[in-house]
Amino acid sequence: RPHTLQPTRLLRPWDFPGKSTGVGCHCLVRLSLLLLSIENRTERDDVYKALGTKQAVINGSHCSASSDLFISHTALEQRELSTSGALTEGSQSDSLVVCEVDPELKEKLRKFRFRKETDNAAIIMKVDKDRQMVVLEEEFQNISPEELKMELPERQPRFVVYSYKYMHADGRVSYPLCFIFSSPVGCKPEQQMMYAGSKNRLVQTAELTKVFEIRTTDDLTEAWLKEKLSFFR
Repeated sequence: RPHTLQPTRLLRPWDFPGKSTGVGCHCLVRLSLLLLSIENRTERDDVYKALGTKQAVINGSHCSASSDLFISHTALEQRELSTSGALTEGSQSDSLVVCEVDPELKEKLRKFRFRKETDNAAIIMKVDKDRQMVVLEEEFQNISPEELKMELPERQPRFVVYSYKYMHADGRVSYPLCFIFSSPVGCKPEQQMMYAGSKNRLVQTAELTKVFEIRTTDDLTEAWLKEKLSFFR
């Protein structure tokens, strides 16, 4: 018996949030395949964090993802296209880097590593979308963690290299170089993907081992930094 009311359009899996429709979702499949192609586990976890959709990707048939997932899928496709020509033999992890590091910034980071001043200092870096490159945004001397967080945008990601005068409980003084990835909740998915994909290359370039991440600028306090550094001898 035919229905008296006909739908104005075909129903889609995301019309039923939280339900297992049994219908495959093309963009979820594409996104899943692209994520599975990321061999480096650290980089894959960075992508998951940026998307915030690990559960939805794994359980692709449960089309309960938010609209951000589908926007992020577009960003991932753009990332896939932008890096398709960057593949090199024996270097699968490098092929996933979206943005190169500006040569001038590389030199700046090299000099920063060997600075002799004993005050706190910071280099803030951003992604130049047009040039597809990580570039220097600002440099600060004698800046506390609380002052530094005021310089970070609340709705845009940023990379920070911070030289911190650390007073140990036993009276020792050290000057660790910290890499801080500021990835605030609410950033545009495309921005999150570009920064998350470029982070590892920048960390390698700066030759840093103390790598931290904040999801809101309010997290960046001296107490937070000391807690993170306490895990390092």
